[in-house]
Amino acid sequence: MSISVRIFLTTMRINLTHILEDGNWCVPCKVLAPYFEKVAKLRPNEQYIKVDVEGNEDCESDGSDICAKLGITTIPHVVVYESGKRVTDMNGAEALAFFKRAV
Repeated sequence: MSISVRIFLTTMRINLTHILEDGNWCVPCKVLAPYFEKVAKLRPNEQYIKVDVEGNEDCESDGSDICAKLGITTIPHVVVYESGKRVTDMNGAEALAFFKRAV
């Protein structure tokens, strides 16, 4: 599911939330995305959200710089929140390995 960063920030307080930050041009993101989506289907009690940081108006033009607050410096980037608290960050190959193991 792809949503705005603003909506994500209001919903991440429930259960376990995983956010995949990616871009349409990003080849590693395209490799990771199917695994991310499969795990999301296997774990319906957790929240899985994709955010296109390149095409997201909240990242490009928001005065509060939401994407910077999320710590997005590279993509793909997966951030895991539990009850609204950031518990894990994974970049590229680390995220791919994690989601491959989970499938």
